Amino acid sequence: MMRLATWALYVAILACITYFAGLYAIPFGVMARVEARLSPNGLKTNQIHHADRPNATSRTVVRPSPDLLYSLCYFDVSSGPVRVVSGAPQDTYWSVALYASNTDNFFVLNDQEAGGQSADIIIYGPHAPMPSAPSTAKLVESPSRKGVVLIRTLINDEAKLPEIDGARRQATCSPWTG
Repeated sequence: MMRLATWALYVAILACITYFAGLYAIPFGVMARVEARLSPNGLKTNQIHHADRPNATSRTVVRPSPDLLYSLCYFDVSSGPVRVVSGAPQDTYWSVALYASNTDNFFVLNDQEAGGQSADIIIYGPHAPMPSAPSTAKLVESPSRKGVVLIRTLINDEAKLPEIDGARRQATCSPWTG
């Protein structure tokens, strides 16, 4: 009986270790898959990629909506800050969301918060000194050196699609030299 209890204790300890290791590792695995999935599609680090309008086979973004247009930037602040500037499509919803390498969302800005102005965001690395920036820019410290910028734009009127898409394509993502 003592042998069975010892064996059960070892199994329980191993199960706990496996559970917590998986809980920690899975988000990083998800981001590694995102990077691997986007790289063959021509997405380079610190460069914006404007995805085509989603359809039933689209998987650039998890569970995409056909009512939204997506722009992505895989950022790396190892060598210095990255600047993200997003156009401001008028009379429709848009948002800029920043995700760390463990998939945590650490910053969001939407059209209402921006007050109709374009987004100007400078992302800098964890524990890096705050860079100098224009007064209009929002300085955001990333909790990780790498991550993803996801810009979503709502297509609220099919007739305005060219206008909405044109405004969204004004977005940029590039190293910030200050």
